[in-house]
Amino acid sequence: MNIKLYGCIACFLMVFHLGAQEVQIKTKQDQTMLRVEVSGGLSMNSVRQNLSNLIHSRYIGKEGYFVNASVAYRFEDPLIITAGISLLQKDFEFKRSGPYEGVFTDYNTTYLNFPIMLGAYLINPYKEKGWKLSVAAGGYLGHWLDLKRKGRYQSIKGLEFDDVVKVEVFPWATVEERYDFDTNENQLNRFDYGVQGEVKVIYDFSKYLGCSLGYTYKHGLSNIYKTNINDHPMYNRTSVISIGMSYKL
Repeated sequence: MNIKLYGCIACFLMVFHLGAQEVQIKTKQDQTMLRVEVSGGLSMNSVRQNLSNLIHSRYIGKEGYFVNASVAYRFEDPLIITAGISLLQKDFEFKRSGPYEGVFTDYNTTYLNFPIMLGAYLINPYKEKGWKLSVAAGGYLGHWLDLKRKGRYQSIKGLEFDDVVKVEVFPWATVEERYDFDTNENQLNRFDYGVQGEVKVIYDFSKYLGCSLGYTYKHGLSNIYKTNINDHPMYNRTSVISIGMSYKL
């Protein structure tokens, strides 16, 4: 009797296990594992540098554009790995005040970034439709593509005649130019890298189509200059707000 009972229990457990495996396999087959997304939006950049050697000076953050193409792979529910390519501006302005009021330089920059991050879906990770929340963190490598500068300056020159110094002030001049990276007279560092984090709200219309609203923060670790100017390195800090459309494979 006991042998029959144990046999029935063993058969039941085996059938239950096989059924659970079949459901799990079917669920994984039904879930899409790859999400391709194109997004665009607004970047806000600022720079960090110790300006103790430049009185009456400050940096001001500026807005720019951001476009991105990325792929997110769900390798183990609810974990994802994402990789992409981004074209964005990391603009800023250098401005002087006080006796130097009116002196400024606008830096309009264009960067190419290649981010890779590890993250997870926190809300509804197993549902094909509806709202999802994803978070991710990682790093990026990049290249400084272009720089345009526009500034306003006033030259002051001291001339000495018979131990008397005469100060000559020249009129204001406005300069606008595209920086020549071939000569690179200011020794700018074109290699860009840092760490970044991302939070994204996703709404999937169907099994295949979705849209998103995201926030990304990029913390630059590469000095803008190849060498520290007066031992005061300069770094980018960039925030991005973007909207995107995605297709799941």
